[in-house]
Amino acid sequence: MSTTWDLVVVGAGTAGIPAAIFGARRGLRVLAVEKSHQVGGTLYLSGGQMSAAGTRHQRRYGVEDTPEEHFRDVMAFSEGKANRDLVRLATANAADTIDWLDDLGFDFSPECPAPTVHYHHNPYSKARMHWGNRAGYSILDLIVPEVDALVSGGSIGLALDTALVGLDRGGDGSWGVRLRGPDGDSEHAARAVALTAGGYTANPAMFREVSHGRLVSPGLTTVTGDAHRIVTGLGGSLRNGERWLPTFGGIEDPATPHRALHTDYWAALTPQVRPPWEIYVNTAGRRFMSEEEGDEVTRGRALRAQEGHVFWVVFDETILDRAPVILPTWGADGLRSRAGDTPPVLKGDSLKELAMAAGIDPAGLEATVSAYNGAVGGEPDGLGRRHLPLPIVTPPFFAVENHATTLRTPGGVTVDGRLQVLDAEGRPFGGLYAAGEVLGSAVFSGGGAAAGMSITPAMTFGRLLGSSLVS
Repeated sequence: MSTTWDLVVVGAGTAGIPAAIFGARRGLRVLAVEKSHQVGGTLYLSGGQMSAAGTRHQRRYGVEDTPEEHFRDVMAFSEGKANRDLVRLATANAADTIDWLDDLGFDFSPECPAPTVHYHHNPYSKARMHWGNRAGYSILDLIVPEVDALVSGGSIGLALDTALVGLDRGGDGSWGVRLRGPDGDSEHAARAVALTAGGYTANPAMFREVSHGRLVSPGLTTVTGDAHRIVTGLGGSLRNGERWLPTFGGIEDPATPHRALHTDYWAALTPQVRPPWEIYVNTAGRRFMSEEEGDEVTRGRALRAQEGHVFWVVFDETILDRAPVILPTWGADGLRSRAGDTPPVLKGDSLKELAMAAGIDPAGLEATVSAYNGAVGGEPDGLGRRHLPLPIVTPPFFAVENHATTLRTPGGVTVDGRLQVLDAEGRPFGGLYAAGEVLGSAVFSGGGAAAGMSITPAMTFGRLLGSSLVS
């Protein structure tokens, strides 16, 4: 062994940074390992929304709230399917995490605390959503300097561009940690290991195997499920992989399969912001839900049930000319100029021609459009939609291909209430812990959705691991 550490933190992101900071503050000799070239993980992509009850910031605004109320709301949003022990641990300690950020000078948005942030999230019973003015960067701006100072002072060792290759159980209860970095392979001894890596949003094969879907994600390319693979190789187990709730809509990069483009290719599909002028159809050419449906869970489940987890937003020249454009950054002329016979934006001089280009059943699309046109002028239509401004009759016809996208993977390694990784028999390995997305999002959502229950539990569990849970 080249080096011995008290704690090796694998993944220096939302959970790993607090684990390293609080472990080092406690006097542990800490090595933080990060596969990317920088610490911070998915916080660079995140909106930075956090839920917590009983925070100092809530009290500033006269909000009386308790962790027990937070716990009840999360369990209700998950339809009782979230892991009670982990939800309890997260909600009981979430306020301390927000207060820690507050102590560091967090730039709270003037709009918070609030019951919700997005239209499609279920609102909490109390105003317990917290976020900053710079999304995930509001958190990064505070915690990255903290970890940098500890690295500079020698309290934390930091290995960037370094992947975890394997773990070996030592006879004395320690762990052998095998790493691969810019200078080659290395092996370290650790009294404890905290797996705080991400999920598997950059591993289509694992996503298909664990979550039974086709992966399209805008996530980090380094998040390939390494910790999941290593834990199962040790005899551990994964759970909740089947509880995948996709995000409704996302355009796949034509040049890079499985990668979603959420910049210039963002489609305006939130009905509370932009009422729909178009229809959404599946491969059979059939509508599968009201386009006015705004509930995140209902929309995600409806899309997951479609063949290939794909749908098309269909409209005609008149709608393109008169409606707020479905791809806002392009404008109507930009959409026209890019439409053709290949995804993501297709065009046809007839509905049959459009269907053939998109891979949609032509007869199904023609029948669906005819039925929809027949409902225009009356309300609601057969799916309960009330906003029916124009029929789809004027060529050329257009279709924007959208996919079920994945921001967080549902499945994760199995841990107990102290975040100890368990073997297939439910026994702790000893000295092996996990926090963050490696636990899977479904431990907090149960296949539903609970706002702010991604960042807050990750940071909270990382903080607890570093400060107290790692023995």
